[in-house]
Amino acid sequence: MRSVIKRFQPEELFTIPFEGFSMYPFFRPGDRLVIRKNSPCLFKIGDIILFRNDRLSHLGNLIAHRVIRMMPDRGVLTKGDNLPRADPEPASRHQILGQVVLVLRGDRVIRLTGGPLALAAKWIALLSRRNLTPAILATRVKDLLGMKR
Repeated sequence: MRSVIKRFQPEELFTIPFEGFSMYPFFRPGDRLVIRKNSPCLFKIGDIILFRNDRLSHLGNLIAHRVIRMMPDRGVLTKGDNLPRADPEPASRHQILGQVVLVLRGDRVIRLTGGPLALAAKWIALLSRRNLTPAILATRVKDLLGMKR
């Protein structure tokens, strides 16, 4: 784990606990997200960012969702992979706190920058934008089969 974290300067990282199921199964309750503070202009489709949104206070003020569309004049449009709709408004530059770069799950470290997950991020964003992520598809199949959730 130390070798992965060594790539970053300590002052540019902070961690938060993840709660909820909006990014399930990618993030799970109890995971710790490692956030790298960086400029919003460095984000791309597929990245997962942490942003503050007081209007979505029912979700908590801090939200970690995937970037699904760049809106240069308004910010970035985000969506939880396990949610049926995009967030109601784009996250503006001043709301964005940073990018999720690592997930700490028990004694595992899951790296989101570089490697296979980074390569898959854009595809995951496209699937999420069309509500075709595994969790949403599983829910649809259960609904079609009349199974209880």
